[in-house]
Amino acid sequence: MRQRVGMTDIATLLAGTEEDIAEVQTRAMEEAGELLKDDWRGVIEAAGLGARLARTVRSRAYPAKGQNSLDPAAFIWTKAPKIIDAFSRGVTIRARDGKWLAWPTPAAGARRITPAVWEKRKGVKLRFIPLRGGRSAILVLDNARLTGRGLAAQNRSTSRNGGGYTRLAGRATVVIFVLHRTSRVKKLFDLETLATRAAARMPALIDKHWSRMPDRNAPMLMDDSGRPIAPFKPWSGPRTKGSGW
Repeated sequence: MRQRVGMTDIATLLAGTEEDIAEVQTRAMEEAGELLKDDWRGVIEAAGLGARLARTVRSRAYPAKGQNSLDPAAFIWTKAPKIIDAFSRGVTIRARDGKWLAWPTPAAGARRITPAVWEKRKGVKLRFIPLRGGRSAILVLDNARLTGRGLAAQNRSTSRNGGGYTRLAGRATVVIFVLHRTSRVKKLFDLETLATRAAARMPALIDKHWSRMPDRNAPMLMDDSGRPIAPFKPWSGPRTKGSGW
């Protein structure tokens, strides 16, 4: 028995196949982008940098949602690129204009505060002490004491008549800031390796999404309730690990 297929039929068949391939490629790329975003967020949190910084990582797939392409792409980025880049490469931070990088001690009472802001809040002046031939230094509060929470405070009390006096007991010099000319940021994660791993996932993701595509040329089946069931395309290629089977 001979069957004749016109050019119009072939064109229709090929067009449908191309649409299917474009949809599969696009869905696979969208999932690959989401998985890579989750990987980035995971290593940032695992490095101890916190969930807030991890949430700055975002992903976007192209083309826009609802559209398909034979050449889709996924874009992963962060709203804190300088911080992420520093911890992904390991860099040396230098103070500008010969100034100092200031690191607050627990006695400062805040993890993110500058010496100028601390002095303004407390109404006192810190004393500068150079160390190591000028490469490091400390800022200290004289005539101070540590509170029960381990915070630095002036060693002063108020008398009943409203006057103030300095306590003789418990006086100390407390280090508030440690200063360095440079600071080395260690490399905490490798984003390039994660991107390579994401690219390696693509064959398995394409396999997974192709198996979920309905076969346009097969007759529509019905379930017991009379609802249509779209037959799915058979996958003739090898089953790959991570394809969702």
